[in-house]
Amino acid sequence: MLMSPSELFGSNREKPAVRQVYGLSGSGKSVMLCESLRSACRSKEFGAKHRFVVFDVKHDGYQTIAPPTPNVVTAIRQLNHQKVAVVHPDIKTAQDELDDLIDFLFDASDFDPEFSATLILEESSTFITGQKVPDSIKRFATQGRSKGLTLVLVNQ
Repeated sequence: MLMSPSELFGSNREKPAVRQVYGLSGSGKSVMLCESLRSACRSKEFGAKHRFVVFDVKHDGYQTIAPPTPNVVTAIRQLNHQKVAVVHPDIKTAQDELDDLIDFLFDASDFDPEFSATLILEESSTFITGQKVPDSIKRFATQGRSKGLTLVLVNQ
């Protein structure tokens, strides 16, 4: 199903805050998301304080949207001046980096009610398995909507 960038990435405090994008390896998921994200960044449908964060442990894609950063601290600094940050974390610290990023997004939403954000979690199966969903992702999925936060899970 094709969705508009505002439907895919938008934060609506009344509707579910989690989207899932999946397909076969090489089917163009990341390319489609990158182009949709480019369109969303130009759209007036997203408020001036809306931010987009791509978290990608595979380190593959989105470089045309924003220069990748190796950690969340640098990405958070970028978000002060730019609408988009791309994080290419080290796989060994990725879960801790993701937890810190999610905490930051919740804190920013608490600090400024006009703040909203979309987190695109590439290779989501790196973190989510049939037996385990990290607490930070559970928090995002269950409480993010009321904070204006949207999670897009991407996987094969």
